[in-house]
Amino acid sequence: MASTGAWAVAGGVWALVPVGRARGVTRTLLVAVPAAAAAAAVAASGWRAKAGPGGGTSLRAAVLLPVAAGGVMAFTHWASLVLDHGVEDFLARRGVRRPRLVMAAVAAVATALLDRRAVALRDGREPLGDARTPARRPA
Repeated sequence: MASTGAWAVAGGVWALVPVGRARGVTRTLLVAVPAAAAAAAVAASGWRAKAGPGGGTSLRAAVLLPVAAGGVMAFTHWASLVLDHGVEDFLARRGVRRPRLVMAAVAAVATALLDRRAVALRDGREPLGDARTPARRPA
């Protein structure tokens, strides 16, 4: 349970940072660095082109998979920046005096709930707390 609290605090604190307001080089780095890291992680994970018959991954896949991973990561980070800015503006237009605090509270609660669910599933329990129905484990 302590880790759930730590993750909730981390999620809430991160939501206090107005990343949606980032512009220029900062915004580019917030998108490009995670994308490059994802591409590098996929490339280093063992996707290698092997020569010969039945030789595993093709050169095309060895190049396209890291590029695709980087592209997906870049898109999701860009979308999160747009969403962050949009939610902050939405709350401010509705008269919320401190929209970042509201966003932090929602992020902390959501992070805690998701972490509790993940821990319950990992431990083989029902994520919603019903002790009568054990969680199904994949075969």
